[in-house]
Amino acid sequence: MELELASIGPFIELLPEAKKEAIKEELVKKYFGQQASIHFDNKDEVSINGLEKILKVILPFVKK
Repeated sequence: MELELASIGPFIELLPEAKKEAIKEELVKKYFGQQASIHFDNKDEVSINGLEKILKVILPFVKK
């Protein structure tokens, strides 16, 4: 992801300004503000927020 973000400027340099802005807008949606998730082998997904909620419920029982 870091490499993609660092190389986008030179990659789109020769495009018209309007096209550059459209590409940047799409990349912002892709890279920023996305909900992170954990993928398991059985294709289930758990969001980081969901995992945090699960751990908050389980931890008091584990500490006993």
